[in-house]
Amino acid sequence: MTNNKQYQNNGTRNNESYRQNECTNSTNSMNLNNQSTEYYDHHTDTRYIHHSNIHNRIPPPDPHTLRSATPRRARNEYDDDDDEFTVIKSKRRRNQNNIKNNCHYDLVQDVQPNVVVNSPTTTHQLQQMSQPIVPTVSTEATRYAQTRFPFSPFIIRFNSGNIKESHAAEQIIKHFYDNVKIDVNIANIRKSIAKCQGDDYDLLIYVKDVDSFSALFGKQNWPQQIGGQTFTFTSMPSFPPQLSVIMKNVDLRVDLNELSEELNSLYPEIHNIIRLKNKYQNDIKMIKIEILSSSKRDALLKDGKIRVLGMTFDIEEYLCPATVLICSKCQGIGHFRRQCKQQNDTCKTCGTNCTDIRQHRCTSIMHCIHCMKNDHPSNSLKCPIVKEYRSLLTKKLLSTSTMNITNKNNYSYEPAGFPALPQPQSSTAPISINNATSNKIDELIFSVAKMNDTLDRIEKKQKEFELFIVESKKNDDYLFAKVDELMMNNREVKDRSDSNEKLIKKLILPSLDLLSQFLQHINLKATGIDDADFKYKIQTVRAQLDNASKGKIFS
Repeated sequence: MTNNKQYQNNGTRNNESYRQNECTNSTNSMNLNNQSTEYYDHHTDTRYIHHSNIHNRIPPPDPHTLRSATPRRARNEYDDDDDEFTVIKSKRRRNQNNIKNNCHYDLVQDVQPNVVVNSPTTTHQLQQMSQPIVPTVSTEATRYAQTRFPFSPFIIRFNSGNIKESHAAEQIIKHFYDNVKIDVNIANIRKSIAKCQGDDYDLLIYVKDVDSFSALFGKQNWPQQIGGQTFTFTSMPSFPPQLSVIMKNVDLRVDLNELSEELNSLYPEIHNIIRLKNKYQNDIKMIKIEILSSSKRDALLKDGKIRVLGMTFDIEEYLCPATVLICSKCQGIGHFRRQCKQQNDTCKTCGTNCTDIRQHRCTSIMHCIHCMKNDHPSNSLKCPIVKEYRSLLTKKLLSTSTMNITNKNNYSYEPAGFPALPQPQSSTAPISINNATSNKIDELIFSVAKMNDTLDRIEKKQKEFELFIVESKKNDDYLFAKVDELMMNNREVKDRSDSNEKLIKKLILPSLDLLSQFLQHINLKATGIDDADFKYKIQTVRAQLDNASKGKIFS
């Protein structure tokens, strides 16, 4: 027993000395090969020390490093059946392997590359080093995309005057109704001087439906002047998706000009034909067709096919990306200015954070705070982060509409939601009570039927009365029109009468006086004396004319 213990102690001391020798040899070899070189990067103002490849990497796999760094749990060294006899040969080998593994593990952990940074990393550099993160689609962004005007505005510019929005809307509606025979529905019209100079101002006209947009899209349909003022078109609105379709699976080898000529000959309502591109600006097998007729677009979508160049292509509805909500204060995505938590304003062009944006002097060097690129402002739709956000927003809107349609149209019967009714119990009421209840129910049913008949008669009388009111209103309108016509005729007759009266008083009566005097002078008797009877008759007629002109009774 004593010999065994001494043998074990000797083995333990040998193991410890072996481990120390292994670690010492490894350390010495590393120190001999540890040749470091200092480098300086003038772009980032960074100094760092580069060690040799041997110590900057994990050692290659070998039978020692493949084992675990911690000693494996072995079974009990003492066995009851061995009569205190212990075999320690395998234990010594395991201890040696573990010592080597521990040495390698400690050395690898101790050797780390040293990096010396002379200047602290700024926030802007950290943002450039980090990967841009697309924010999640917020409720505000979804609501903003769903509540905007469905069509882009028509912008007309005036150089002078001060035309009211309501007056301009009335003139536009009246002109299109009288000349183009189209009822234009205007959703909103507002004045803006944001991009104007001097006395110029713009009117932004928003329409409600596709027919109104199609009518206003043709410049030849507009009036020459509005409110007595001439105007010009600064730009035409973007073509809406409500008047566009997609032609699918159009081979890239198909000549777009030839396709456009044949489509325009078949459908004169087509405004433009565009081959779509992917995010890498490469042509794809989809063509967008813009049509200035909602009925023709609906007919194409109903058919689902279009035949051109001897081929048949599928037609589908064009879905445009949603409008992205960008904060005007911090240029962040997905929230309004009043919900912004940032205290200072951010310049949309250079991305500088300033306390007062009105006193900020922009460098005019574009820098996007989302993707950290210098070729577009922060609120540009060309930004890849904004494009990705718009894609997520569009998918969310489409999934929401699909879920709503599914919830409205798809119904499934679940037996668990409608449990079976209990079995009817046998009635124990007397027969007389049942008969009385049945009689009451019959009387109630008869009363309800009688009431329904009465209500039907009342409804019929009400309809007749409404028809009578309508007819009476028409007759009243007719009588009022006749009365107005009579009053107008009366005024015309009165005007003519006054004119005739003036003619008689100022021309005819003086002429008759002169004629009567002349006749008196020439109507003499044979004796040369005036004829008294003739003179009396002339004076009598003249007096009657005076009474008639004054409205008196004469005989």
